[in-house]
Amino acid sequence: MWVLIGCLSAAITVAMGAMAAHFLEGWFETNSIEPEEIAKRLSTWETAAKYQMYHSLGLIALGLTKTIRNSLRSVAGLAMLVGILLFSGSLYSYVIWEEKMLMPIVPIGGVCFILSWLLFACGFFVRDREED
Repeated sequence: MWVLIGCLSAAITVAMGAMAAHFLEGWFETNSIEPEEIAKRLSTWETAAKYQMYHSLGLIALGLTKTIRNSLRSVAGLAMLVGILLFSGSLYSYVIWEEKMLMPIVPIGGVCFILSWLLFACGFFVRDREED
């Protein structure tokens, strides 16, 4: 399941990158957004897409790693997915609609990312400890 979700998220990330490259800058100019603000928003979009792709690949790796307990893998995968939605989703929303109300959610998504990687690593430790 995590491989499928990771692949779908990676495909969405590529689409979001294409959207930025072929649509956003012109849309910003049409809506009379200042050039400095355009650069800032495009940089924010790039950050959202980078983190989404990193964690999409993380989901794929998590799904392919069969040596971690299923329960731990599920929690780590869920944390990555929630992180993508909160971190990247909030940043995308901010860039398009200048929705500042969601910006306090971004750090929560970042914490989910950190937690997911710690859980992923913990899965190897727990497995190794059980084998001893």
